[in-house]
Amino acid sequence: MKRIKYNKTTTRPCNQLKKKVLLSRRRRTVYLTDFIPSSYRDAMSGKSIFVTVGSTGFHSLTALIISQPFLQLASSLYYHNIIVQHGSHTMNLQLPESSNVRLESYDYKPSLQEDYERADLIISHAGAGSILESLRLKKPLIVVINDLLMDNHQVELALELHQQKYLICTSVSHLLETLKSRSYETLKPFPRHDELAFARILDRELGLN
Repeated sequence: MKRIKYNKTTTRPCNQLKKKVLLSRRRRTVYLTDFIPSSYRDAMSGKSIFVTVGSTGFHSLTALIISQPFLQLASSLYYHNIIVQHGSHTMNLQLPESSNVRLESYDYKPSLQEDYERADLIISHAGAGSILESLRLKKPLIVVINDLLMDNHQVELALELHQQKYLICTSVSHLLETLKSRSYETLKPFPRHDELAFARILDRELGLN
């Protein structure tokens, strides 16, 4: 009588177990990244932040972006790539030696589309165009109010969209706290099939309707 060898831990015949393993290997290619938690993949690849301030510049915001507290916080959240569109204000790019964040900057260029699309998080001034582009792409968006400009319509628009949980509205002094809270990760996606939603909100805040 032919004896069948059993695996002590599973009580299944070893030859049957081998067949299942071989079939599994044939059906699916297993990658090393399948066993790596998403947080560790983020740490290895690094996420990106795109900061845009429009054409006039936003010195207090751009100064904070390249400060050591911001860079350390961004790095701890696995944001290792930061692109800054700084407008008319120049930037001092002398980063701390200990920083492991890669920083790029420019004043302006004809199209910012690529930077919007590559970003995992967008930090923007309250310009309607910047807000609309971020919402269309369904990117997590933090809008920072520029107190020096005091454009009431821009502020009202940002606050309205903040209340509807489409974006996070904050100030320069509270940006670090906002970034640390990660509240931007739970925002609602902007209505994809309602292209007039933004226009209705804008008209309402401008008092046109």
